[in-house]
Amino acid sequence: MNIEILISTYNDGIKNIDDVCRIQDIRVRYLIVHQVTSDQKYEYSHLDKRNDIKIIIAKERGVTKSRNIAIKHASSEICLFSDDDVAYKKEYIENILKYFEKYKETDVCIFKIETPEGEPEYDEYKSYTFKLKESIGVGTIQIAFRLKSIRRENIYFDERFGAGNDMLIGADEKIFIHDCIKKNVNVYYYPVYIVEHPFDSTQKKLHKYDPKNARLAGGVDARIRGAISIARTLGSFIRHYKKIKKEKRKPFVYIYNRIYSAIYVLLTNKKYAKYIPEHIIKIQKEYE
Repeated sequence: MNIEILISTYNDGIKNIDDVCRIQDIRVRYLIVHQVTSDQKYEYSHLDKRNDIKIIIAKERGVTKSRNIAIKHASSEICLFSDDDVAYKKEYIENILKYFEKYKETDVCIFKIETPEGEPEYDEYKSYTFKLKESIGVGTIQIAFRLKSIRRENIYFDERFGAGNDMLIGADEKIFIHDCIKKNVNVYYYPVYIVEHPFDSTQKKLHKYDPKNARLAGGVDARIRGAISIARTLGSFIRHYKKIKKEKRKPFVYIYNRIYSAIYVLLTNKKYAKYIPEHIIKIQKEYE
């Protein structure tokens, strides 16, 4: 059984790739999707020397577009989503492969993120294994999957969400997991570490009632629950009105952003019902 680490990187992020691809093992491959939106020229010659790395250069912006390119061009039995600011240990790879070898019924598995020494735990993780019946908020780098299962059900990321979008920044992972469960793909959580990432993140810094979070909450609710999300938004506004005021935020700015994004998602659902093919500049190097 082999694993392919699907790395999304953007412009100068490619300069960090050597650290991400440090492990060289016959069972491990790397697929790097490098999104280039500037006129800067990047050097790939040192990566071309390795036969365990494939590089795809794309001109589209947005992490969900990058993830979709990776899914389309991946080739290994087990795949793991990755970014350019993470680190791996051999024991992480062992954890993933052992799990999928043992639990044949698992199509998608959510693991744990380990933080560097001295930093707090990345999240409040459960200590037991369970099958997901509904989606939860996770980091993309926690997700590993059987490629054939995802392709069989034609599951891709919703490109309206995720980093690089102007309105709905985030929650792409939650929607991806939701789509897996909805299509009866078996999703499990397994409490072992598979990647290292610093505790700090942009999304964690945002205030609960920040307009960006309000837009995201409305958009996610509409994507998962449909038109009923409008009524749910109004109910949420009533329940949280006093809290919003207490936090010295503007309640009507909050409700406007939630409803605006919900309507946007509902009106564009048909357009995004199917995966939209990406625009690739070139594939730098196929696996040898």
